Amino acid sequence: MLLRAPLPVLLLLLLACLSPLSHTATAIENCQTPNTADTTLCDQCDPDYVQSNSHHQCCPKDSPYYSKTETKTKTETEPGFKCVAVKDCPDYGDPSTNTCVDDCPAQTFVDDERNECVPASECPPAQPFGSTAKKFCVAVNECPKRTQFGDSETHLCTAQCSSGSFGDPTNLCVKPDKCPEAAPFGDLSTQLCVTVVHCSSTTKFGDSETHLCAEKCSSGTFGDPTNVCVKPDKCPDDAPFGDPTTQLCVTVVHCSSTTKFGDSETHLCAEKCSSGTFGDPTNVCVKPDKCPDDAPFGDPTTQLCVAAVGCSTTTPFGDPTTHLCVAAKECSDANKYGDSETHLCAEKCSSGSFGDLTHLCVKPDKCPEAAPFGDLSTQLCVAAVNCSTATPFGDSLTHLCVAAVNCSSTTEFGDSETQLCVAAVDCSTTTPFGDSSTHLCVAAKECSDANKYGDSETRLCTAKCSSGSFGDTTNLCVQPDKCPKNAPFGDPLTHLCVAAKKCSDDNKFGDSKTHMCTAKCSGAFGDLTNLACVEPDKCPKDAPFGDPSTQLCVPECPSTSGDSSTHLCVACHESCTTCTGSSDNDCLTCDSAEEHPFASAANAKAGKCTKLDEMTCSDAQFSGKIGSTDVYSCFDCSMGCHTCTSAKTCTKCSTKSTLVDDRCIFEPTLKNITCSVGDTKDIIFAKGDIQDFFVTFDFETLKVADDYKIACGDHVKTHLGTAHIFEKSSSFLIDIQPLLVTVVAKPAVSTTPAARPSHAVVSTPASNPPDNSDPTSQDEGSISGSILIAVLVIGGISVYGVYWLRSKRRSGSHYNRLPTMEMSPLPHNSAVY
Repeated sequence: MLLRAPLPVLLLLLLACLSPLSHTATAIENCQTPNTADTTLCDQCDPDYVQSNSHHQCCPKDSPYYSKTETKTKTETEPGFKCVAVKDCPDYGDPSTNTCVDDCPAQTFVDDERNECVPASECPPAQPFGSTAKKFCVAVNECPKRTQFGDSETHLCTAQCSSGSFGDPTNLCVKPDKCPEAAPFGDLSTQLCVTVVHCSSTTKFGDSETHLCAEKCSSGTFGDPTNVCVKPDKCPDDAPFGDPTTQLCVTVVHCSSTTKFGDSETHLCAEKCSSGTFGDPTNVCVKPDKCPDDAPFGDPTTQLCVAAVGCSTTTPFGDPTTHLCVAAKECSDANKYGDSETHLCAEKCSSGSFGDLTHLCVKPDKCPEAAPFGDLSTQLCVAAVNCSTATPFGDSLTHLCVAAVNCSSTTEFGDSETQLCVAAVDCSTTTPFGDSSTHLCVAAKECSDANKYGDSETRLCTAKCSSGSFGDTTNLCVQPDKCPKNAPFGDPLTHLCVAAKKCSDDNKFGDSKTHMCTAKCSGAFGDLTNLACVEPDKCPKDAPFGDPSTQLCVPECPSTSGDSSTHLCVACHESCTTCTGSSDNDCLTCDSAEEHPFASAANAKAGKCTKLDEMTCSDAQFSGKIGSTDVYSCFDCSMGCHTCTSAKTCTKCSTKSTLVDDRCIFEPTLKNITCSVGDTKDIIFAKGDIQDFFVTFDFETLKVADDYKIACGDHVKTHLGTAHIFEKSSSFLIDIQPLLVTVVAKPAVSTTPAARPSHAVVSTPASNPPDNSDPTSQDEGSISGSILIAVLVIGGISVYGVYWLRSKRRSGSHYNRLPTMEMSPLPHNSAVY
């Protein structure tokens, strides 16, 4: 008995049957501690796995992120998940949950380098700031306009730097001592690094101690004319003293009235000069040896700089040694007599002091300009030329006359021309080098054997020229560009000027640009034949290309092309596999199998890689290969053809010809000719009866291509037959017979007729269309040409009309007319070659 149940009841029964399957759960793999309540979740993964906090799943450490898959498994009620590396997350990886997310959690930012969400403090060095607006780690110049400052304290893009830091010109927030030189002061009003001129009006001074804009300079500093607060010893030359009253750097004339002296020791305005200093005529306090020439002695009584005649009565003599005004008993031992005329101390000129031309006893450094050296032999101040023969050189450092070996270490050479001790660089031009063996200035050829080269850099005689200079054949150290013609290159190993072939093995090329022997040419190429650095067009014939990768002249370019115009190895364009140059129009073969080089001219060697169906030619042209190369170009169709697919296959003819078997045939023209038949072999034509007619000869088949007929007056007809085959470039004999005109090939043998009684002229009619040849067939041995023959028969000459036809190869897209040729008519049995 069949029971019927309602449809809803059946559906419920079906769901009840299936429900165990749909609730079957699989335990998490690689889970060490599954969740006790739900085995599809894991509380702790195996040691080599990490846990996805949001899903409680276990993933390998090299693929720690959980990502949604697009499909679900049979047991899943939601699309599944898979473990991936962070780089394979669809958007970003959240390391806090080991989950792929499409948006980073709050207070984290996308790190582009790692593809992870990170806190601002972990943003990478290249993008160190977190942008809340962009949710990315960014560089400071990428911070949004309204939060343009990168705060190194918070690692965030912010509208204003945090307290105690200031925005520098690059929008970085820095401490005031890190403000750049271009904006060295932190302005508390604007919280920016600024120049002193941009400090706020209430804090106009830039304090170099605090690096802040300040209302006034901090204690111990003074405002200079630019409003920068500096220590008094940093006050500028035009305002060298710090005035404690105004706390400004001032000139001595602007020191306050109670502190009128500018003390050079303390750099302060002072009520009086500090101990050991003396006020000069400008109120500047100086050490006595700094008193000016017109007031050279410090007077302890007045604490002023004075001239010797101005010394106080209690200290009437100026002591040149102490630069003080002293009592006679206080004169220094070296100058113990005070000269009443000069008010100087002097008993007699003791050792170390010398009598000058004014009879003052002075130290040699005080000898007058006209006699600046103290001569120990005479105890006088003398000019160098008057130094004694035992001590013939004046030493400007010691102000003494000395022997050459006693010249000071910084002026150690005696110059015989000036009789001065000089540094090597000051030796006279005739003896420009200092010889450390003799301590004399000498010419290069006079340098001692141990130091035979005169070095123009150091101005010394040396055993080996200094770096960058080289010994030439005259014993001079010269720059490489000054090496002589017979030894034009400087060798860094030997420091000598040498010929190219004498360069050391480590630097074997002579570089004419740097004038150096070099291991690798600079901006040129090494010629291994002549051991010279040359321009690429000067590379030798057996290595004609300059290879930039090796800087050598090479026979062939490796994996590139040798450009014959520049003589350089150049890399092919990316579209080429082989080429003649770097342009995309220089390809010989193409990288893509679907493309071939397409040239603009049929005589080109290379072209641009183009698909066959994209090669576009003009009317009456077709695209084809140039000879046996892979380069295509446009070629002209055959004569009378308007469109074609090759030189032999015409698809449409011009109006004056007819398409027959893929060729365009010109309609034959019947010519009325008055003629008579002498016998079965001969046709006799009256003079002037023969009209011009065409013969088309196909060099591919080596046969006459078309039949053209001639009608005689008595209805005897002749025509050109197609029976004979010829070799290329043969000479041809046309034999006109009563019923047949044949073309016969003859071997090329030169003969000269004995007499030329009359002439037949072979010419090309101007009204007929030009001949056409296919330049692509040159390497295949096929040439098609049109030969136009006009035959003029001289009255009285019969038998056979014999004419030469010569084929001429055509090239490019131009068709040349046959030139006019003159021939002698020959007897019937004559051979013409």
